[in-house]
Amino acid sequence: MPIHFIYSNCLNITFLASIIIMNQRLSERIQVAWNYRLPPAMDNSLSDSVLSIMKYAPIMLLFNGYWLMDNLQFFDNVWHYKDKVT
Repeated sequence: MPIHFIYSNCLNITFLASIIIMNQRLSERIQVAWNYRLPPAMDNSLSDSVLSIMKYAPIMLLFNGYWLMDNLQFFDNVWHYKDKVT
């Protein structure tokens, strides 16, 4: 394809994306202004529960990394199919 077709296509996509993003931002601001007039009633319990769960995330990451490094199919690109049990 000639470069001017590719260039015009990129400009069209960028222009449409900017219109869509501006429309979404405007719609969200209108929704917040008209439908959600009161702020949500939240306290520290949500943050505390997330922090109590997220303290286990590094341990799960270590287990996942160990499983990945121990999995020979990942590095050898060889599959060993199991027999079909009926």
